[in-house]
Amino acid sequence: MNPLPPVLGGWPDGLQAMLAVDVECDAQGLPLRLLELVRLHCSVLNSCDFCIALHTEKTLNLGVAPTLVDDIVSQRGPSGLDEGESTALAYATALTRLDQNDEATIAGTTSALRQHFRPKDVIVLTYAVAQINAWNRLARADPAST
Repeated sequence: MNPLPPVLGGWPDGLQAMLAVDVECDAQGLPLRLLELVRLHCSVLNSCDFCIALHTEKTLNLGVAPTLVDDIVSQRGPSGLDEGESTALAYATALTRLDQNDEATIAGTTSALRQHFRPKDVIVLTYAVAQINAWNRLARADPAST
């Protein structure tokens, strides 16, 4: 895997705070498979090579089929997802691509998500999506410009 992007090491307290959010998301009872699929999917949408490599490795280590991981990384319609996972990825897409989705689209994906997950799980997924989007932006930041 690529070394840690320099900007991530430039503020150790900030890095620890970011990691703490990930730990909390992972501890809330959602399947780690789901959280890692969402993180990988968002990283692909954001073209973050560092995070794609990291979350590819994590999903494979969780036993996710290599063909599913490859489908997500290559942005083919992934097969092998259950309905809840598919809905979570659609929700993650809507939140990641805010410039391409209006409030009605986001509300629709949120409503669909609620058909598969408890209210707290929807909140945790929202934090997980926001968090991976923040990680993607930090990893892609040019440290020379910070």
